[in-house]
Amino acid sequence: MPTHPAHSGNPPDFVLGDAHGTSCAPRATRLAEELLSGLGYRVRRNDPYAGGYVTRHYGRPREGVHALQVEIARTLYMDEARIERLPRMPALQADLTRMIAGLTLADWSGLG
Repeated sequence: MPTHPAHSGNPPDFVLGDAHGTSCAPRATRLAEELLSGLGYRVRRNDPYAGGYVTRHYGRPREGVHALQVEIARTLYMDEARIERLPRMPALQADLTRMIAGLTLADWSGLG
């Protein structure tokens, strides 16, 4: 996600969009938030991105289909002015792999 002017003082590293709880079970969003926060990232929910068409269209938690949009701040992996990858990119990739592993290892029984 591009740098957002509303967050110039304390910009998030990640924004998790679950369409304000309608596209994904709160437990799933909370786990993603905990995993990212545990890795040292600043995480927000639904602000400024609550999820777009795909999240809202396909997310049907009552039917067991959960859609969570994960917005990643460009400043974590690229120089926005020059559109160039930063040296930190491999570390971010490793952290995303850890987050995905945490999500896949979670007990989702009863999630609905």
